[in-house]
Amino acid sequence: TGRSYGGQPTVQSYRNDPVTLAKHLAWIRELPRWIEIDDYFITHGFGLPYYKRRHDNSDLVNTGLIKNRVGDEIGWGYTWEREWRTYEVINIFGHTVNETVTRRKNWIDIDTGCGYGMRLSAIKLGSEEVIEVAVDPRDF
Repeated sequence: TGRSYGGQPTVQSYRNDPVTLAKHLAWIRELPRWIEIDDYFITHGFGLPYYKRRHDNSDLVNTGLIKNRVGDEIGWGYTWEREWRTYEVINIFGHTVNETVTRRKNWIDIDTGCGYGMRLSAIKLGSEEVIEVAVDPRDF
């Protein structure tokens, strides 16, 4: 909603500057839905079940790359690629909050609850070293 995660102040900051708003929206529309670097497939949500269709710009794939969670197989699994567990690429994503970075055979969930006042986590590609910082309590 506009009231959570700084949405309302962000919208207000553009109130008298429609040119900058248009410029920023155009930039956001050009951002990639996913990034692939070496053996890493980086997405917002759990994108591995859509990996072979990553170039597909359909609503189904777009939504899956953004909103999908590891635990969604029961509800969304009918749209998932059946062989996703065998893919050699490693999917790095967030959107599913855990207390610690969660690593499995071909995916790493790095969402450790920054948006809820917990920690911001990142991972170094290659070494897969985890970097975490606590959220500043003044941000909440």
